[in-house]
Amino acid sequence: MTLAMMLALQLVVSPPPAAVVRPNDNRTPAGTLASGVLTIKLDAVIGAWSPEGSRGPALDFPVFAEQGKAPQIPGPLIRVPAGTEVRATIRNSLDVKLCVRGLQQRSAATIDTFDIEPGATREIRFRANTPGTFYYWGRTRTTRNDGVAQTNEAHLIGALVVDPPGAPTRPADRIMVISTFRDTIQIPGKKSGRHELIAVNGMSWPYTERLNYTVGDTVNWRVINATAQAHPMHLH
Repeated sequence: MTLAMMLALQLVVSPPPAAVVRPNDNRTPAGTLASGVLTIKLDAVIGAWSPEGSRGPALDFPVFAEQGKAPQIPGPLIRVPAGTEVRATIRNSLDVKLCVRGLQQRSAATIDTFDIEPGATREIRFRANTPGTFYYWGRTRTTRNDGVAQTNEAHLIGALVVDPPGAPTRPADRIMVISTFRDTIQIPGKKSGRHELIAVNGMSWPYTERLNYTVGDTVNWRVINATAQAHPMHLH
């Protein structure tokens, strides 16, 4: 085989670049809600995440996407009125087994786990009867019963919000998902070692969204700690 043929073959088999991850402000619920049933199709993919905006560096992570749309950090928002039947189809487009947790009715005593082999698709059905603010997540490297990861799979997360009966169709609250990522990396001008990046709705400070309010406004936030830490941030 000539060198030219080898280079041509290498170009053919090289994997395509990862899709660009979009920060998710959790304003728009994913899926289709009709007749008391939410139908949503999710895909676990590799996405290129830029926590400092489009001009910042990008890192490849496994993340969730709504099928046919750009991947998001955090993953697609699942928000439904209490009593809704959720029909979630999850495709695993990763090259490793995916374990999904948290897609269930939350009055249960334990958190269910669902294993999905590489290239496989699985449907999960449950009735969301308990109002509240929850999240779902995935793991690829560790055991089934582990919580949210701290390393490269830490962004396989998404918000799950169940509104009480009679709540407004367009709630005025904001949903903020805190995520974190740790790794041993080299930073120019700093001592090498273990570093951590914390993000809110997919962006790190000072690139996060700015929220402006008028004196006297009533502000409703739902803050989800989708990290492995007990205290990733505090408010003054």
